[in-house]
Amino acid sequence: MPEIYMYGACTISASRASTSEEGFLQGHAVDDIHHEPISLHVNLPNGVTGSVNLSNPGSEYRYEKEPIHKRAWCYQERILSPRIIDFGHTQIQWICKSKRHADGGRADRAATTDALIIGTLNGLSQRELLNAWSNVVWKYTRRDITFAGDKLLAISAVAAYYAPLIACDYVAGHWRDMLALQLAWIVGQPKYPPPSVYVAPSWSWASVSDSVYWDMLDERVPAIEILDCQVQLSRPSAPFGVVREGVVKLRGQICEMTWYFNRDNKQVQVEAGNISFMADRATAEELPGYKSTLFQGWVDRDALRPDWSQHVDASMEVSCLKLRERSQKGDTLCIFLIPALETPGAFRRIASFRMVDALYRYDPPLKIGVFSDCPWRDILII
Repeated sequence: MPEIYMYGACTISASRASTSEEGFLQGHAVDDIHHEPISLHVNLPNGVTGSVNLSNPGSEYRYEKEPIHKRAWCYQERILSPRIIDFGHTQIQWICKSKRHADGGRADRAATTDALIIGTLNGLSQRELLNAWSNVVWKYTRRDITFAGDKLLAISAVAAYYAPLIACDYVAGHWRDMLALQLAWIVGQPKYPPPSVYVAPSWSWASVSDSVYWDMLDERVPAIEILDCQVQLSRPSAPFGVVREGVVKLRGQICEMTWYFNRDNKQVQVEAGNISFMADRATAEELPGYKSTLFQGWVDRDALRPDWSQHVDASMEVSCLKLRERSQKGDTLCIFLIPALETPGAFRRIASFRMVDALYRYDPPLKIGVFSDCPWRDILII
């Protein structure tokens, strides 16, 4: 199918249809208006009568609301098709790699299409391509997929398109040469538990059922060294498809911490020796020790864990791996690891952790040594 989309003259996209039984040639609706439209009766000189609906200027087409944009398998056709005629609820759109045109409404304010984005990849640096790929993954993971095991497969055609441009190995949704930065993905507010079947190693964004994102800025500096990364493919002839297992070996620093995973943002959620972190800055500022032993820190768990204790003070010991150095505009980004019981000596990822351990807004900036006494070591994550 990917080749059909890529080399076809035009793809007709029934974006408005939720099922194959709905059809897509019905009349257009007035959508996304802020006030009730005013209907004016019109008599034309030729005797034809009709009406004109007046509505707030905020009324505009929101293509991401169409049912087709909730389906993961449909994402690659949107990206790879050179031309699309898109039948939506309120508009018909023409989309190609150079322009977009709608048959009505404020098309100039419509969302930038993926077809336009992918048409600008040639000539980008590897770092810029990484940012573009991260944006693809963010949009893709916001969509629903019926079978969790298809997660890597349903985006494989897009990965194959990127491969000659990025020019390095593809490993379970990531690119080997940029893995040190790409491991820093974040799940904002998880809504689902982990998949019930194996999809990808825990270090891969494909291992979770929620959408993921990166805060990729140019000054981000990785705090780890990737030593090796291996994945076992389900089919060796499909390098962008399903994987059976994967391991990344890296060199970095780990700090042992206690995570109170049920506490709210106004309570201490993480402790590392005599240093503690809470998410709510206003509360932290009022407590003794702020900026010396108490700092801001945010934990974003990778998935819902219904099997964990629900007690408000429930905690677990985690190994906190520093992934990215703090910068003038960013905090230190880490991930929480726990032992992988089935593989002695290896870890699994369970959450991301951002700590404001250097506040550039202060002069001089605050600096604490959470990892200063932590030796560099080799680490396996599966």
